[in-house]
Amino acid sequence: MTLDELRQFSADQIKDMKFDLALSTQADYGRINRAVGGDFVAYLRSAPNSTFYKRKAALLWRLRFSLAESIADIDEASARGETNLGWRLDQARVYAELVKSIAAETRKQSRSQKGKSKKIGLKALSKTGDFRDRLVEAAGKAGLIGILVLSIAGVRPAEIERGVTLQASGDHGLDIHIRGAKHTEATGHERRAQRHDARKWNLTAKLLALVKKAGGKLLFSRRPDLLRDDIKRAAARAKLPLTISPYTLRHRFSADLKKAGWSPVEVAKAMGHASTRTGGRYARKQSGGSGTGSMTAVWTSGEVREFGKPTPEEYAKLGSPKSNVLAFEEPEP
Repeated sequence: MTLDELRQFSADQIKDMKFDLALSTQADYGRINRAVGGDFVAYLRSAPNSTFYKRKAALLWRLRFSLAESIADIDEASARGETNLGWRLDQARVYAELVKSIAAETRKQSRSQKGKSKKIGLKALSKTGDFRDRLVEAAGKAGLIGILVLSIAGVRPAEIERGVTLQASGDHGLDIHIRGAKHTEATGHERRAQRHDARKWNLTAKLLALVKKAGGKLLFSRRPDLLRDDIKRAAARAKLPLTISPYTLRHRFSADLKKAGWSPVEVAKAMGHASTRTGGRYARKQSGGSGTGSMTAVWTSGEVREFGKPTPEEYAKLGSPKSNVLAFEEPEP
């Protein structure tokens, strides 16, 4: 490609780009681009279906800007009177070819997934009773605790990988302490905890029994890929759709809280969101069930911003907000 062709290609690529990314999206894109290494196409092809398109968007975002910066660098060098621009042109051509390669990559969707979001799939699952009971019954020994924690507490797979502390509290109480996986200055919470009553739900009673069997306290950790495999195997045994994933359980947890009448702020705390706005992306209360869920209290290390309230920058000017602390005993390291 000539320099003029590179200029036109770059202009076409960035003309419809969104520049005001949400802070959480910026954080996600940053993590992806730090992990990519040297082979962009191989990294994209290795992505699971659940993250393929986010990886693709993050890589294109980086490469398109790199291409534009490379062309600007050529123009500046030319203005300074440099004549040896060959290597700069080669660099710009590499970026252009990478943009083309990444943009051309696609992932075929299965017939059961095509056109269905997690919300739509959850609504279909909810028509035939609580699918989580069937998953738990079909879970093997290795996958049982993970499926129970995902169902009861709606945690992110990455948070389970970091380690979730399960602690018995009295005869019927279960405290679940979670280290946030999407915590930045403006997003998520560094730590949060939920208190559950095992008398409210049979799945919580099962998990509490396992915690008591372990001595009353259990630190549970499992890799996200193993959690996905646990759910796929249990779904196959229970004759449930194989599209069920850890985030299906997280969506159902959110729907249960909304169905039970928890406020948007309390739902955000339980989900690990820094703003009530994020909860709108999750399943509606119509997908929740009556009599499911056992949470009785929730605590977070930071405040939740209600939609329309000050931005993180405005909060910073006002000083650090006070934490909403309940009387939870901190788990030992």
